[in-house]
Amino acid sequence: MPPKKAKKKSTKEKPAKMGRPSTYTDEIAAEICKQVALGRSVRSICASPDFPSQWSVIAWLGQEKYVDFAKNYARAREIQADSTYEEIQEVEVEVRSGVIDAQVARVLIDSKKWRAGRMKPSVYGDKVKLEHTGNIETMTDEQLDAKIMILMAKLNGSDDTDKE
Repeated sequence: MPPKKAKKKSTKEKPAKMGRPSTYTDEIAAEICKQVALGRSVRSICASPDFPSQWSVIAWLGQEKYVDFAKNYARAREIQADSTYEEIQEVEVEVRSGVIDAQVARVLIDSKKWRAGRMKPSVYGDKVKLEHTGNIETMTDEQLDAKIMILMAKLNGSDDTDKE
């Protein structure tokens, strides 16, 4: 009796999905963004039993099918930066009323300024002042071409600069 031929596997079969199914819902995503905007960290939000793991949220941010969530999350982070910066005023009030020591307030304010600057650098980040010193030489196209030829000649090891 001839041996049985092995059946060919169909190339159309999809590999089995691994892992648990996603717990993503629009409601959970909206609540996460709301909590982030209010100043909570993803770690603290996800520590609650009603929320997915922190890793799940991070994974959602990188998946194309959750692009709206990623946009809303980015906006929530910007709002969080504004809220963090506004908290500085609250610290000032607490210092004036004697609730917080001035040295403690300085640390809190520096921390809040730093965090806001990292979350929204265009508004709260350190301003970089760029100054140019020196001369800017203007050249005609012919002068520029001649300069390029001189530099190329030096690069190639020959010094044919007298030809021009």
